[in-house]
Amino acid sequence: MVRAEAQCRGIIGRMNVAVSAEKSNGARVLSPVEAVRDRAGIVPITIEQYRHMIEEGIVPEDSTVELLHGMLVRKNRSVQGENPMGHSALHRAVIASLSTLATKINNESRHLGPDQK
Repeated sequence: MVRAEAQCRGIIGRMNVAVSAEKSNGARVLSPVEAVRDRAGIVPITIEQYRHMIEEGIVPEDSTVELLHGMLVRKNRSVQGENPMGHSALHRAVIASLSTLATKINNESRHLGPDQK
């Protein structure tokens, strides 16, 4: 668990450095998702298209795939070689860190919470 927490802090630190670098040169700040989508040349899909794909059986109607920022993403909370539907130590560490952070963020005007269905 300690190793997973260190990995989590490293990932968040690298994301913060990337965003700071973009802000300092005056360029439009892209979210990490937008940056990846732009670099990869991915064409986003709409919610209506996603729902149609589910209705036609192209995409399974289960919790293994979700639409995030116009992209179909396969949920994988595990580490390579493990059950992709299981939760890794890194996933558990991130959830624990976010839960701790939520206690510092939440007030009358702000709320940080899980988006799990």
